[in-house]
Amino acid sequence: MAVCACATSVRERLIEDDSVRSKPTTLLNLQGGYEIAKNVKLSVDLFNVLNAEVSDIDYYFESRLPGEPLEGVNDIHFHPAVPRTARVGLVIGFGK
Repeated sequence: MAVCACATSVRERLIEDDSVRSKPTTLLNLQGGYEIAKNVKLSVDLFNVLNAEVSDIDYYFESRLPGEPLEGVNDIHFHPAVPRTARVGLVIGFGK
């Protein structure tokens, strides 16, 4: 049986001159596994254990939404982190 906890805390610069940075993001993920038989392994992953409402990745670029100026607006765009999620896997090996 094996268990692994992974905590990441990230704050990235979004443009080269470092004038725009993302907000800090902290996520905690857990992973566990058990070898049922020689060629059979069960794994369980739990993502975003604390159910943090943060962005997974941030981008900085010009965009224009309805009602915004024609020249666009430079802004941070983000992809949210997945909510608390579990994944179960079963690996069956064939051969040696």
